Amino acid sequence: PSCMTLPGFRHFVAEKALGSEKKPGSLDYYAMAMTTMVAFYSCMSGSFLIRGERIRNTAIRLSAAPVSKGTIFAGKVIGCTVINFLCVAAVFLFSKFVFKADWGDHYAAVLLVLLTEVLLAVSVGLGCSYLFKEDGGRLVILIFTQIASFLGGAYFPVDDAANFMKIARDISPMRWANHALTQIIYGHDWMASLPAIGLNTAAAAAFLAITAILMRRREAL
Repeated sequence: PSCMTLPGFRHFVAEKALGSEKKPGSLDYYAMAMTTMVAFYSCMSGSFLIRGERIRNTAIRLSAAPVSKGTIFAGKVIGCTVINFLCVAAVFLFSKFVFKADWGDHYAAVLLVLLTEVLLAVSVGLGCSYLFKEDGGRLVILIFTQIASFLGGAYFPVDDAANFMKIARDISPMRWANHALTQIIYGHDWMASLPAIGLNTAAAAAFLAITAILMRRREAL
């Protein structure tokens, strides 16, 4: 900071701070936190991708179709990801233009973080539908999303966690996304998106690989 004595005043100074750190207001924070939470709730629709076919008794018909399981698998994952990302993009645009939330200047980096989070959520939902029988996967996802939302800062910032809470907070996908978005928006550092994008993509690839193996072992979907 620089200080300057005002003329005629010996005991008063004017202070000017250089490079003051920009911080989010409550509306800005919750616009970001709610958007990442909506993105992660894509795991609910992901869990219903194949399970829905079984419930509607269309899984056998799909298996008998002249289409490989890999094509069905890829089509469902891509379609579900695109549809959910469009919903997230709508939330992003609404918060920006209606509520005037601050999303910074690096929109491409922000949207890439959200897109990979949606992909991860769809992959988690699809993986859980294979790892757990019947409604078990849905129950696990409901519990996990609530815990991940709480630890990821969807309801209020969780910055002073310690010990076990800090470890649990740091493995929440919403924590990765919120931390990256905060650095992108308020630190003007688009490179901060790379760790979150990498973690989201790697975790999504792991869940998709597990799901593909389990699907291949089954006779039907």
